[in-house]
Amino acid sequence: MTVSSPARKPRFTAPRETGIFLVLLAMAAFLALVNPRFLGGGNPMVLARQFSMVGIMAVGMTMVIVLGGIDLSVGAVVALSGCLATQAMRHWDCPLWVAVIVSLGVGLAVGCVNGALIGFFRMAPFVVTLGTMGMAASLALVVTEAQQVPVKGCAAEAGFYAIAEGYFLGVPNPVWLMAVAVAVGHLFMGLTRTGRHIYYIGANEEAARLSGLRVTAVKWGVYAVCGLLAGLAGIIMASRGRSGQPTEGPGSELQVIAAVIIGGASFSGGVGTVLGSFLGTATLGVLSQGLILLGIGTNWQGFVGGAVIIGAVALGLLRRRK
Repeated sequence: MTVSSPARKPRFTAPRETGIFLVLLAMAAFLALVNPRFLGGGNPMVLARQFSMVGIMAVGMTMVIVLGGIDLSVGAVVALSGCLATQAMRHWDCPLWVAVIVSLGVGLAVGCVNGALIGFFRMAPFVVTLGTMGMAASLALVVTEAQQVPVKGCAAEAGFYAIAEGYFLGVPNPVWLMAVAVAVGHLFMGLTRTGRHIYYIGANEEAARLSGLRVTAVKWGVYAVCGLLAGLAGIIMASRGRSGQPTEGPGSELQVIAAVIIGGASFSGGVGTVLGSFLGTATLGVLSQGLILLGIGTNWQGFVGGAVIIGAVALGLLRRRK
């Protein structure tokens, strides 16, 4: 049975993306005028590399939030996947490709658990992912004995460092990975049948179920993809820090969720795009660096970031009421 009349037309493209892009340009122009260093010395690429991990995770989080869910476990998955990957290289002298598979596999496994509990058992996404967040964060501490796991001296050391520090055609590798994830995610959400089903389910899950959509399978798949991308971010995080660090990662889920919401997605589901989330990620990155360049203390940066998130949500509500 096919979907003939969804409760609400899914938004594969959002005019608000233009507004977010203009805000991003205005912020960049202002910072360039105030401090010429903002656009000098290769700083834009440095900035892009800094927010690349959030950008990668935002692709999966966009799918989850458009579906009407939430995933609080991605930050802890970053820590656990990175630590297990570095342990594979340090203690078992595994080659780089095995470490990458370990990191991706850990993220995929956690995502599949989330998807199974939420999709097949219809448990609340907040409760499930809050639980797996605590479990993953605890496992990261247990397997590393709360110590960082360096890979110095391992056979895969050079290749491992190149994941975060290497360049291809003058562009940092993490930026390439983010660009591929964003491009594939945007095309998937906008052009494929499964992508459209994600919008339909997020707009009205019960109507989608009655229309014959495989709601459970779609939920399971979306959370699996979100976990997989968190595992990719985990190996990048470990490479950037040159070690697996069990305390790095937890907390980044808030940045990812903020980027998606600033990008135009709605917690009510059915609204949002991967491209918008990427622009939201870039906006947060520019804002964070801008506050530093303007000499605003780190204690105030969280306050300003929170105000921006509230403002973005308020603007979204005003648009929908109109």
